[in-house]
Amino acid sequence: MSKLIIFAGTKGGVGKSLTATLFADFAEEFGFCPVLFDCDNENKSLCNAYKSVAAIQAVAVDVDFHGEMDYPLDEIINRIEEMESRKENERLNNLYILDMKAGTSCSTLEWLEAFPFDRMKELAVEVYVAGCLTSDIDSGMTWAVWVKKYAEPALEEKLRFIIIKNEIAGNNFAFYDDTMKPFLEEELRSTVVIHLPALSTRHLNRIKDYETSYGQVAKSKIQIASFGFMDVHRIRMMYKNLKNAFIGFFADSGLDAKQEMNHGEEHAS
Repeated sequence: MSKLIIFAGTKGGVGKSLTATLFADFAEEFGFCPVLFDCDNENKSLCNAYKSVAAIQAVAVDVDFHGEMDYPLDEIINRIEEMESRKENERLNNLYILDMKAGTSCSTLEWLEAFPFDRMKELAVEVYVAGCLTSDIDSGMTWAVWVKKYAEPALEEKLRFIIIKNEIAGNNFAFYDDTMKPFLEEELRSTVVIHLPALSTRHLNRIKDYETSYGQVAKSKIQIASFGFMDVHRIRMMYKNLKNAFIGFFADSGLDAKQEMNHGEEHAS
């Protein structure tokens, strides 16, 4: 089953693009083909990180350029619908990631008013809306708008929420814990919660300067000249720990499918 993650265009600097690259880096390891839609026409973090990675499709979408379309984001759904409709092998699962620019909540929520949940279900594409939270109360307040808007579709199992608790500014998530956790994690048990520990700012800045991703450095696909042995060693250790934090998201479909495929190949041989 393919998956679509829509990163809410909420507060900037909360780790949306970083988390999007981590999902993309882990996707291949769990049997998914990453297809990325970079809607941040100012930073283009996703397109920059994967411009030289043949196995990962990264498409830039200018949400401010309408052309002949009322909603530029419609082109994303058109592409997903086309790819899933002509998919011949049901075991080839795609992970679609839509990374919105900060401050685009209003326009994205307006676009989502006509989101084709039923068609995505027909195509066996699971829909997720992801929110990155820090200890800053503003990140929780902007995310709360999305939770309120899509609480009913979530209860109807049309979509699932992903909560990324980014500890970059500390591990105090009191606002979220007091106001949203009772609904998202206790009443709505389909919510995926991922804890993102604070990563080295120096490492992240150098990785961004090199226009690559955390996972590509961890896998030694990209070498950064200023990183010594211990830098790479620490990144690899952290990447392994992060993989354990993300495994729950992939395990319910992609990992099982990959295990079944490997099991079948063993019997065939």
